[in-house]
Amino acid sequence: MYKRLQDYITSLQQYNGKLHSELSSVETELKQVEKEKATVVENLTMLKGQLTLSMVSLLLWSLNCFKFKFK
Repeated sequence: MYKRLQDYITSLQQYNGKLHSELSSVETELKQVEKEKATVVENLTMLKGQLTLSMVSLLLWSLNCFKFKFK
């Protein structure tokens, strides 16, 4: 009985070690994904700002064209 219990505890310890190893890998991957997400969000924010400026420039250009067309 004692031997079986010892084997069971050893098996649980090995499984626990495997789970810790997998958790460490997942945490590392999660940190990488979070960095990538932050970069994507930063790029999207910058693009949104550039798009807004482009839209304003286009609108002003269109208004100038419209103004000259009907002078």
